[in-house]
Amino acid sequence: MLYPSSAKDREILGYFWVRQVHCSNPACRVLIPVVNQTWLANKSSRRIAYRIKPNAQRTGIEYSLHYDDEIDFDPKEATYGNNKLLCPCCGEVTPGKYMRVEGMAGRIEQELVLACEVSSQQQGRFYRLANDTDRNAWRRAVEMAASVIPIEGDVSPDRPSGNARGLSAVTRYGMLKFADFFNARQTVTLDAFARTIRATREEIAKSGESVEALRGLTNHDIAVRFQAVHFGGRTMPQTASETNRRVSLRIPPEDKALLMRAAALEQTNLTEFMVRASLEAARGTIHRAERLALSERDSLAVLDLLENPPAPNARLVAAAGGLPDHQ
Repeated sequence: MLYPSSAKDREILGYFWVRQVHCSNPACRVLIPVVNQTWLANKSSRRIAYRIKPNAQRTGIEYSLHYDDEIDFDPKEATYGNNKLLCPCCGEVTPGKYMRVEGMAGRIEQELVLACEVSSQQQGRFYRLANDTDRNAWRRAVEMAASVIPIEGDVSPDRPSGNARGLSAVTRYGMLKFADFFNARQTVTLDAFARTIRATREEIAKSGESVEALRGLTNHDIAVRFQAVHFGGRTMPQTASETNRRVSLRIPPEDKALLMRAAALEQTNLTEFMVRASLEAARGTIHRAERLALSERDSLAVLDLLENPPAPNARLVAAAGGLPDHQ
């Protein structure tokens, strides 16, 4: 599995990677993570950050997770800022020009640091340090990526205008092809997704339907087929449904235009209008299902039966005889 989780109710939402550059100090040469801040969550109700620090021998970098009052450092001060890189081990300050030279020489590396998970039982995101299982899955992805045809095409080093760099900036760090934008796991995942779309087209063609029918497939339809191949049939979890306040839907443009016009006439926004109308329709449906309206004739017939019940027939007497005696 390319995305191993820490528990049965958990699934990987994403990974945190860092780019690494060797320290410019010849006596150090430690791989420094290029990170400008380490906040993961910074709210009054929840504060999470990770720390970058040298190991005991100052020969490498270690990472640790911290929560709320445990954060006794400034996550906004990491290793990179103002086009300069600070080595946590020796204190050497490396200019940005050096990083560009290292990138063009193919010496910028990467490291998996954190995993972010979601749960089908609890709301929120859960962070943890990457472990050997995650790294083994990554090695598996590297092996699989070797058989994937890379995304072709060079990245233009030219700026689209004098005030915009476009993608030209990344070429100064040695990322010369679009394939350089994706790591091995992303490459394998994108390839699997593309294969799923092609297989879906082939299925539609074999069924005799028009390939145009593919346009009718929702993202969920394609994702289910993709997950069957890539996640062993398991679907990515949603947060606990009782705490999920979001509702998503797709409607034709003309229907949306009609709803927006109606909302404007009611002098409200589209969301408020749709929620109010939907709730009214829902209450009406529940009311009709839970209540039975009788005509005057039927009501009188029911009352007459209650006041003057007919004599029990043989089947009713037999059924009553089979009931247990009550003291």
